[in-house]
Amino acid sequence: MCGIVGVIDLLRRRRLPAAASFDRMVDRLARRGPDGRGVFFADGGNVALGHRRLAIIDVSAASSQPFVKSGVALVFNGEIYNYRALRRTLAARGHHFVSDGDTEVLLEAWRAFGPRCVDHLEGIFAFVVVDGDVVFAARDHAGIKPLFVREHDGVIWCASELKAIIADDRVPRRLDPEGLDCFLTHGFIPAPLTAFAGIAQLPPATTKLWRFGETTSTTTTWWRPVASERMIGLNDAAVELEARLTSAVAAQLVSDVPLGAFLSGGLDSASIVAAMRDAGADVDAFSLGFTAAGFDETSDAKIAADAVGARHHVQRLSLDLQSTIADIATSNDDLLADASFIATDKLCETTREHVTVALSGDGADEILAGYPTYFAAGLARSWRHVPAPLRQLAFAGAQALPATTSRYSIRDFALRFLGGAERGPSRDFAGFRTLFDDDTRRRLQRRPADGGGIERYAAAVDDADADTLLKRLLIADLTHFLPNDMLVKVDRASMRHGLEVRVPFLDRSFIQFALSLPSSLLLSPTGVTKRVLRTHVARRVSPQIAAGKKRGFSVPIGEAMRGALGETLRQKLTAPSFAIDGPIDVDVALGVLTEHREGRADHGHALYALLVLSDWWQQFIVG
Repeated sequence: MCGIVGVIDLLRRRRLPAAASFDRMVDRLARRGPDGRGVFFADGGNVALGHRRLAIIDVSAASSQPFVKSGVALVFNGEIYNYRALRRTLAARGHHFVSDGDTEVLLEAWRAFGPRCVDHLEGIFAFVVVDGDVVFAARDHAGIKPLFVREHDGVIWCASELKAIIADDRVPRRLDPEGLDCFLTHGFIPAPLTAFAGIAQLPPATTKLWRFGETTSTTTTWWRPVASERMIGLNDAAVELEARLTSAVAAQLVSDVPLGAFLSGGLDSASIVAAMRDAGADVDAFSLGFTAAGFDETSDAKIAADAVGARHHVQRLSLDLQSTIADIATSNDDLLADASFIATDKLCETTREHVTVALSGDGADEILAGYPTYFAAGLARSWRHVPAPLRQLAFAGAQALPATTSRYSIRDFALRFLGGAERGPSRDFAGFRTLFDDDTRRRLQRRPADGGGIERYAAAVDDADADTLLKRLLIADLTHFLPNDMLVKVDRASMRHGLEVRVPFLDRSFIQFALSLPSSLLLSPTGVTKRVLRTHVARRVSPQIAAGKKRGFSVPIGEAMRGALGETLRQKLTAPSFAIDGPIDVDVALGVLTEHREGRADHGHALYALLVLSDWWQQFIVG
């Protein structure tokens, strides 16, 4: 797990950044890799590769990067869990090895299989290979590890984070208006868009191949999730889930450094910790609690830890949102307004004090139907048959409900459902997760652009390879929401602290298993989510945990915006460098803030997006 960066002049005109500039690019990734640093220049000054190392497997210098062998150079971020089996396969084909790590196995897999090497990899990865006249880049199947790419006039820049690319002074720092529109729609920017015009993010399960002497590239999608509806009962499905999850977890326990797990009070992390124990591991489980009422799950986490026999580490914080938000702004180079980033960052910080690798339950919601939005999308189909005047009356009634900043607001749920349902099929599902309504979003932008946030999300639903509505929604979240929001949050929070996070639920074979189960075993007709996982947890961990409601990993952002954090936002919005030169109409933004602070609506998460945007503007545009 590391940070990678590369600049390659395909036309061989020696247009690399100066050495000092390239050093700056590499060191922008220092927090991703505190254990080592390497640079490599080749091809007569036309190839520069850099690496910051977080040593996990084969921590010796033999696996340092950039890894160069037999005329091939590689920079790699991630872990290949099946590297030992793959190494045996390659050795049988005559390949020789000088290290004990997965990096060299990846390089030899490239030499053996070329671009199809990705089919042989089980793990989390983003990498770049330079081999003769070929440059090849790839990203893992689920988009767990990031890779950003800029292509301009025959020169390509690749990096794990945007800030490494823009550290090259020749790269212009201009806001992408489509990216901004998507950000104001959903709080994230979907690949291939980014916050910066001219820089793309390689989508999940995608490879890119360039050839020296040419300025075009070939982009390939190398894996797609496929759903089916096989015949299996609930009990048998729960038994199979346990076996498959234990197998996925066991494969991800490979590590030469201390390893633990995140543990909340929910189903997902409890399942992972139980599977670690079943795979024979002693488990250190880490939980973070907050003193704010309604935002602490550590008592449920203790129940799970005691039930499976894990060592439980708990830290409770009186969260200082102001300082934490300011601290994480340096990692928000591609705009993300998921407020749970704040809590996740603190969890990663405390976990890193004990271990270097942590297993997480991320991904379970998206493949096992954990969100209430899946049930809501089914209800929306029926709701649209209600006469329009009655639907309008219901919406007006929801607007009249009192606005609160509580963790789960009936008014907010009602408005999201009723407003989303009016968008129609697929767009209703996308509409459930919007920050600003369409009118406010357009008025906010000084140069309105249609990034198509709703349409991009809806297209992920419509294009999904599945026959049932639920499975199309799951695949849409797996390919769109998860890699552009949830996994981004975890990658940034963990790598800020030099912590590797692994996600067994997103093992390729486990994803296909989950998508093969009958929809009714995932979501009941009455709206019970994650039925098969609940059945497993009730047996293996605790009936109390199994019966729990989904709560997420939240922070009291709405309440904070009615207090000191709201005043901080007002000051940042009205700062001349943002109010005059920034991308939004500050008067509109201040109107949203006033409405929230006066208690007429709960715009907490939308206002957090404006705070993220103002911080991003000052740090990455104004400089």
